[in-house]
Amino acid sequence: MKKNSVVLIFLLINFVLHAQDYDYSLTKSWDEKPSLHTVEKPFDSSSAVGILDERRIEYLNDKDNNMFIDEYNHFIVKLMNDDGIESYNKVYIPMYENSEISNIRARSISADGRVIPVDTNKIKEIEEDNQKYKLFVFDGLEKGSEIEYAYSVKRNLSLFGSETFQRTTMPYLHARFTLITPSYLKFDVKGYNGFNVSKD
Repeated sequence: MKKNSVVLIFLLINFVLHAQDYDYSLTKSWDEKPSLHTVEKPFDSSSAVGILDERRIEYLNDKDNNMFIDEYNHFIVKLMNDDGIESYNKVYIPMYENSEISNIRARSISADGRVIPVDTNKIKEIEEDNQKYKLFVFDGLEKGSEIEYAYSVKRNLSLFGSETFQRTTMPYLHARFTLITPSYLKFDVKGYNGFNVSKD
C-alpha cells in the first residue's frame, strides 16, 4: 500500500509541472527518433513502468456540421523484467458501437536502442466475451525494452465524461490530458487527488 501511495504522488507532481508548462499546440508528441528512458528508484523494482499516458479530446464538426469527438491516446511503457514483458507484449484496444478507431501506430525500442515498428497489416480484429478489440503484438521484447503505441477514436457527441489515470498498480511518470473545444462550448473541469487544471 505504501508503494502505491508513493507512485501516485510522483505521478501527480509530474502532471502538475507539465500542465503548467505544456505547449497546447503539441498535442500529439510522437517522436520520429525515439530514445530509451531512464527509470530511477523506487520505480526500477516494478515489472513495468508507464513513461507516458497522454490523452487528448477534441470537439469537431463534420462536413454536415454535426459535432463529434476526436480522441487521441498515446502510451509508452518500459518493461523491466519478464513479468512486464508478459503483461504488455499484446495490446487490446476496445471497439464500441458508434465509434471508429484509426491511425494506429505502434513500435518497440529494444534495450540497445533499435526501433521495431509493428506492421499495421498484422493488426487484427477479434472478439472475446462479446467485446470486440483491435489486437496487435510486439515481437522480440526483452528486459529494458519499451513499447509505444498511439491511436485515434472518432465517436458520437457526449458532453459529460471523466478520465481516470493510474488504472493499475503500474507506476506512471508522466500524464497529460488536453481538452479542446469550440469557444461557444463551456466546460467545467475538475481534477481530483491533486491533479491541477490549467485553462487557456
